[in-house]
Amino acid sequence: MNILQHLVFPNFDIEAPDDLYVRPWGGAVVSRSEKQVNFYQKGSGCAFDTFFNSLTIQTWKNETPVRQIKLRLFGKGEFFIRIRRHKLHTEMRHLSEQKITLTEQGVDVDFGNLEDHTEGMLFFELISLADDNFINKGFYYTELAPVNSVKLGIVITHFNRKHYVLPAIDRVSKDLLQDPYFKDKISLIVVDNSQNITPEEAQCAIVIPNQNLGGSGGFTRGLMYLEDQKDYTHCLFMDDDASCEIESIRRAYALLQYTTTEKFAVSGAQLRELAPTVIHEKGACFRKQRIASLHHGRDIRHVHELLLAEQNELQANYGAWWFFAFKIKDVSHHPFPFFVRGDDISFSLYNNFKVCTLNGIGVWGEDFWVKESPMTRYLGVRSFLACHILGDTGVTKKELKQNFKVWYLGCINSYNYTSAKAIYFALVDSLLGTKLYSCDIDANKARSKIAALPQDEKMKPIRREDYELKFVAHPSKNRCRMRKWIRKLTLNYLLMPECVMKKGVVFQPKHFSANLDQTYRFKEIYYEHEATRTGYVVKFDRQRLWQAYKDYFAALKLIDEKFDSAKADYLAHQDELTSRAFWEKVYSQDLKK
Repeated sequence: MNILQHLVFPNFDIEAPDDLYVRPWGGAVVSRSEKQVNFYQKGSGCAFDTFFNSLTIQTWKNETPVRQIKLRLFGKGEFFIRIRRHKLHTEMRHLSEQKITLTEQGVDVDFGNLEDHTEGMLFFELISLADDNFINKGFYYTELAPVNSVKLGIVITHFNRKHYVLPAIDRVSKDLLQDPYFKDKISLIVVDNSQNITPEEAQCAIVIPNQNLGGSGGFTRGLMYLEDQKDYTHCLFMDDDASCEIESIRRAYALLQYTTTEKFAVSGAQLRELAPTVIHEKGACFRKQRIASLHHGRDIRHVHELLLAEQNELQANYGAWWFFAFKIKDVSHHPFPFFVRGDDISFSLYNNFKVCTLNGIGVWGEDFWVKESPMTRYLGVRSFLACHILGDTGVTKKELKQNFKVWYLGCINSYNYTSAKAIYFALVDSLLGTKLYSCDIDANKARSKIAALPQDEKMKPIRREDYELKFVAHPSKNRCRMRKWIRKLTLNYLLMPECVMKKGVVFQPKHFSANLDQTYRFKEIYYEHEATRTGYVVKFDRQRLWQAYKDYFAALKLIDEKFDSAKADYLAHQDELTSRAFWEKVYSQDLKK
């Protein structure tokens, strides 16, 4: 017997809504403290056609040799169980039904044969045949032996976020590393870029004190550790908050045990921390003009959205490092020394991973637009440019100019002049070639440059009552069209008379940029992250806007002059900068310890 998926019940460790786990009805009640579903009345029931507890047909069928699947359930009392299938554009299909009696020892049910299906989700429903019954455990399993021997190293890079990483270490240690089945099969490696985790805090984790070379350096250091130990077969990169159900790790492990796909990698979905049923990204595609976050915005409480989330019109070609598992022997190129941002893109593209996602494997994370700042824009833009040059997207000067225009004008139109300057610096520095990375691998020079700019976009506690805020509704389409042309003709108010500008401060939720139809002609914009009541206020500034336009046209000229030589330099040094030898040189002293 080999377990493919455990049932997951709502709990207090992860604050996610019940309907990501189970859908009760008729008197059935979910208990988070007991991690079970109680059926207080005869006839009450629940369904498991959910993100965490359904079984996706096409992934297990297409990527593994698994076919016959069984279900073992634990609890108390007599139930009527129905095995069912959801499939897109098709009515729900009833596959089988029977009476069962749940006990502490468990009862087995034939769940399904994947040969009978092409795609969709298999799930089951329980109806209680008496009062005071419950279900508290269960798993899907197969009698087929694993086709791959897997020893997994989980690598977490940490920098001064102990309030996140220590609870993560605690949960992984207790719920996974102390599990007798996984004790010798999975290890946790924390690369401590801040060098402040004590041995007592480490618990079962292996902590590697490390110089702060960002995510690129941290994850590479962890990967090199696993390579040197020889007995590890697979690696899982995770963010230092590791805000996920531990079951996500177990499921990724099971997939790695059974996959027969070459260059196979598992990418976990990221769900929004502030909207925990909504997908931010479930796999991603890096293309010539943009990054496509697949299935962005899907609300996975709903079955139709869950089914769509397992379909891909675009094939994911990279997975973000908040949860990314792969075979160590498949690594031909180590991460590019970006410090942060873009390292996960280039790593997947260089190594040509076949990226797979699966409902039930995911993490929760903070919205990226909340964390966006001049520094993150600088790092993001320079890595994005390098990825385009290094990848097979064949980006042209014209396309590069178009991308730069979108990033840059989005900032100056939103009065985020410091961010615009940071983007300008990112372009200028990127066109210098790879020396930017090899000579500033810890990004100290870059951080100093951005730190010298005005700090008017720094998120800090903010109070609405301190400002006479204006809340503007979205105008009509005709008015939006008219405002767009006025902004263009006046160079975003640079040529507009002062007397025409509106007084007052207009409210905007913190995002990558403002809604320009709502901020039209206002002199000040109040940005706020409403959940934390942090934000900042920026002002329309003609002098800074004039300088921004000068920088903009200088940047376009620079692309014409420097792009070809920069591209040649990147292509000439890409293998060197992604080699183990490069990183061994960087970490020469640390590796000797």
